[in-house]
Amino acid sequence: MTANTAHPIASYFSESYAESREKFIAAADTANASLTAISHPGQGPDGEALYMDVACVGRQDAENAIVIVAGTHGIEGFCGAGVQIALLNNPQALARLGDVKVIMIHGHNPHGFAWLRRVNEENVDLNRNYVDFSEPQDPNEYYLEVKDLVLPEVFGDESEAAMQAWIAENGVDNYQKAVMNGQRIDPQGVFYGGNHATWSNKTMHQVLPEVLALQNNVALMDIHTGLGPYGHGDLIHAYPAGTAEYTELRSWFGEEVIAINAGEYGDIVAAVPRGPIVSSLDTILPEHRSFAIVNEYGTVDFDRVIKAIRADNWLHIKGDLDSEQGRAIKQEMRDSFYCVKDEWRQMIWDRAIWSFERMAEGLRNL
Repeated sequence: MTANTAHPIASYFSESYAESREKFIAAADTANASLTAISHPGQGPDGEALYMDVACVGRQDAENAIVIVAGTHGIEGFCGAGVQIALLNNPQALARLGDVKVIMIHGHNPHGFAWLRRVNEENVDLNRNYVDFSEPQDPNEYYLEVKDLVLPEVFGDESEAAMQAWIAENGVDNYQKAVMNGQRIDPQGVFYGGNHATWSNKTMHQVLPEVLALQNNVALMDIHTGLGPYGHGDLIHAYPAGTAEYTELRSWFGEEVIAINAGEYGDIVAAVPRGPIVSSLDTILPEHRSFAIVNEYGTVDFDRVIKAIRADNWLHIKGDLDSEQGRAIKQEMRDSFYCVKDEWRQMIWDRAIWSFERMAEGLRNL
């Protein structure tokens, strides 16, 4: 699908959660998809209701299914939802996927989507929350070394200089491991994984087995932004090298697919997240043969992205959302995770549909 005067690619993307949800519902209707709206207990910044919306299209008893997740990291949902809406509005693209059921999760983290945050209503990073809480979890005590630098009393040039001094002394890799692996020490800190399963986690454990009850094979793609080259969708998975899943995904995508915990993504990020949904699909769907992958689209420089995350965390814990600084921080969050240029949006769509087609073909060949 290319941009044109009738349906330019920009028309499928949105500027707010509410607008995105409205477009998603309309697109689901256009595609004759079944639609389920699951009410979230919270509200958006304007008092709007929040939902996790689930659209299903294709033969309901097809052997294979593709699941497309948008908004795990809230604000990153602008990208994933744009892809979902574009696909639902494009019958030719859906037809190219063949006899496969397609499930779209819009608003995995509707709170973060609406409030322009990566985290949920409890300040939890969902991709650090999909763990077995009945077992002891590593709190990541390395985080204690940077805790007060990450969340200073005042966020500005002085606090940033102190943070950069620590990084210069200890190294970028140690900084990423201390912060980005996830931590269970400070509920007000960044990349907090929580101490219980969140609403989104529980809801996905309920929804996915229900909508996939008639399928045998499932491939899930969780769409993200903020890492990697501008507009390029890195395909990242968490299967150990040598496993059947690792080998199978290699057969689908070739060298395009990257194993984050096999050191193949180390030139970009040294941390390995603890508790992403893509590492938990086999526990959510134990009776299925499942494959899970992240599609990570680059936006701006990585250091700028991490600074935006720290600034936004400070803003919601200690700052003033209605201040000039607060508005500037929210704009920087938007700019760091969502590019409004049509060329970027077109790159997102082109990569996404190519990936979906590889997934559908791979499932057929199992």
